[in-house]
Amino acid sequence: MKKISMLFLLLVSAELAAVQAVETNSLPSGNINCPAGGIEIVIGDDTGSDGLDESEITSRAFLCNGESGCDMISSTVQSYSLDPAKCPNHYGVVVTSGVDCDSDGTIDTGKSTETVLCYGTKGPDGNGAAAEAGNSADGADGADGRASEIVVSEEPKGENCAEGGSKVESRFDADGSGTFEETEITVKYICNGSAGPQGSKGEQGKQGIAGTDGVDGADGAQGERGDKGEQGEPGVAGEKGAAGSDGFDSLVSIVDEAAGSNCRNGGKKFMSGLDKDRNGVLDEGEVKSTSYLCNGDDAVEASEAAANSGCSLTIL
Repeated sequence: MKKISMLFLLLVSAELAAVQAVETNSLPSGNINCPAGGIEIVIGDDTGSDGLDESEITSRAFLCNGESGCDMISSTVQSYSLDPAKCPNHYGVVVTSGVDCDSDGTIDTGKSTETVLCYGTKGPDGNGAAAEAGNSADGADGADGRASEIVVSEEPKGENCAEGGSKVESRFDADGSGTFEETEITVKYICNGSAGPQGSKGEQGKQGIAGTDGVDGADGAQGERGDKGEQGEPGVAGEKGAAGSDGFDSLVSIVDEAAGSNCRNGGKKFMSGLDKDRNGVLDEGEVKSTSYLCNGDDAVEASEAAANSGCSLTIL
């Protein structure tokens, strides 16, 4: 059941000779109104208080079980302003029902049935005996009316409805207690149809003609840089290259250093560099490092400078 919405209440006044009542009757499968079975809802004037006879029914509606492979959808709306052509007293209930076979949650086109259940009209007030000559007094108030209602709620799949459906409760306060006793409630069910048979698989159609290739799309934006991959296996050693040209000789030149800013008491000046012109002499432009070995107080300091230059010296 995809949609259920139904609740209407009828208060019956004891001022009427007959009591208005609402009843539900089960319908077997194969009947003209509900081929798959269902429920008949009737409203009428119960003159004998023993249930509505056929002659006492004033209007009726049908809620039918779903067809095979279809769900049942029912809804009711109580209205106090109905067209008098439908209900002379404007008061009644509009019942809409139908089946949903395409599972879209709505009644299929052409499958909807609408019925109006009209409540009876209230009788005129009675007049009591004259209290004084020439005057008439209103009669005593009638007893409180008895309530009757029908409640429709969703019924899950189970023992009552294998495919789910609706639970319909017909309630009538027969003893006028103001509450519906268990014995005053009649429960019936309208059920969804069973699942339809699965259709057979049709033959596969012929393969269509291949379409032309579409135009390549524009290049997308460059993605984020991925994580660094694992280091690959070492490659095969390449062939030995050709022999390089001979390197330059490293030369050291030692000369006397006169007393001055470099050595207060004089000493030795050490110069080193590469013999780039291969003439066996360390020319001034080839000097890359210079250090001093000083006499007297400056000897230790100069020796440390010579050691830091990377040269190994021996003084004879």
